[in-house]
Amino acid sequence: LFGGFELTQAFVRACPNAASSSSSELVQVEEFMREFSDLQGPDLSRSFLHGKFEKASSQSSTESDGMSADFGALLRVFMDSPKLMRALVQKRLFAGTISAGGGSCQVAIKDEPVIEMQAKEKRLSNLTSLLSSETLVSSGSARGLLRAAEVMSLPLGNRSPLLPQDKAGDALWSSEKQLSKEMVVLWRERIAKEWDRMEKDGSLPARVECGLRGLFVGISAVYHASNLAGCSEVIMPKGLFLRKIEAKLNDLIENPPGAKSNGVNEQRTYDHRDAANLTLVHALVSRALASSAWIVCKRNWRAQPAFLEGDTTDRGLVQTDLPEYVATWVLGFYLNQTRLL
Repeated sequence: LFGGFELTQAFVRACPNAASSSSSELVQVEEFMREFSDLQGPDLSRSFLHGKFEKASSQSSTESDGMSADFGALLRVFMDSPKLMRALVQKRLFAGTISAGGGSCQVAIKDEPVIEMQAKEKRLSNLTSLLSSETLVSSGSARGLLRAAEVMSLPLGNRSPLLPQDKAGDALWSSEKQLSKEMVVLWRERIAKEWDRMEKDGSLPARVECGLRGLFVGISAVYHASNLAGCSEVIMPKGLFLRKIEAKLNDLIENPPGAKSNGVNEQRTYDHRDAANLTLVHALVSRALASSAWIVCKRNWRAQPAFLEGDTTDRGLVQTDLPEYVATWVLGFYLNQTRLL
């Protein structure tokens, strides 16, 4: 679904005279190749992209000589191609990672081309001010102008309300008290206060202040919160994700876990870690991501063969067990360093 939105917008851009994204509107091959030129790379050649257009042209509802294709056929062919969809996610949709831990949270934002994409969407109003904060990675070409990758760190983690705020102070949440709505409100206020402080002193990247768009991967404690809320490993819009997290948090408030022995003495204490993490993740995603953003929380990933389709070499790889990777905070660090590779 989220990929369909981007594709519809791309087809409209490739058909400048179209009044709407009607399935009967035609896209010319030159405009199609220009619109999706950024998807080309070692794994996706120009000829492969052109071949997909010809396939869509042959399936179009209107007569075509291979030089045009309608929206509906292009959308079907595009979304049925694993290679095209992987390139679309990598180049346009995947925006970064969002993670949480015991002592801090991080949002890693992937570098992105800004001149070409923003000019297409007519959002580039002041080129001079933009250039002052961007990195030119390829001289003489606007296509090489990238907004550098960034990492935002919030100095609060899911253990912050459970630990003393200073040497002489008490924890925000007492382990001797049952979870309550008032405790959650106090924790939310502390997170909001810290976020507001970062905005005031300029610690937040400008992109975060405006709300981050695109697809973000939730890892570490963000993944654990989604897993607890029953919404892990599913791509969903920000709003739906927040409702799932909020519902689980409300369930814990209405049916708080009982006290358990701490294993050291006879004292029984309450474990508030799940509630603290759910509250933190809800606040983090709510403040960092734009309303149009999407998120998928996934910890274990299995690699796909590089060719996916259209290549007959090394097909035996499909039959073997491909490696599995665990996404941790290191993935965010990698994103911040990709521009140096």
